[in-house]
Amino acid sequence: MTPVAAPPAPAVNAAAYRSSGRAYAAIAADVGATLESPIAGRVEVRLYQLINGEIRVGANVPTLAFFPYVVVRSGDRVLTLRPGALNIDSEVLVRDGSTVSAGTPLVRVIGSGASSWRTFYDRNLQAQVVASLTTAAGADLDAVPLFTRH
Repeated sequence: MTPVAAPPAPAVNAAAYRSSGRAYAAIAADVGATLESPIAGRVEVRLYQLINGEIRVGANVPTLAFFPYVVVRSGDRVLTLRPGALNIDSEVLVRDGSTVSAGTPLVRVIGSGASSWRTFYDRNLQAQVVASLTTAAGADLDAVPLFTRH
């Protein structure tokens, strides 16, 4: 019997993106793509909603979309992922307060909608996830190489 090759993993490509003088990675990902943590650390999951034009954390308006931010804090770096609407365009694969190692799945893209960044800040953005990587002190690092695979 001839072995059947596994289908290729969904594509994930990142491009440099700047907003308000800060560096980000705009991640275009196929539906089904999973973004893994490039660093070990402790996870924070925050849910935001846009209510009457105001971005609110901790709100619970069931008729409005929830947008997750998944943050991984290590001793010297902070990674923040900003995917699209929860359970519509993104699925969070980790729990708030958990500890992850490099390679742990964080977010799965389940729809074609854009990152919360589009809803909150930039109507022209098409990327499914906006990522930032900073030092613990807040200086920008380049997240683009961490999220590009074909």
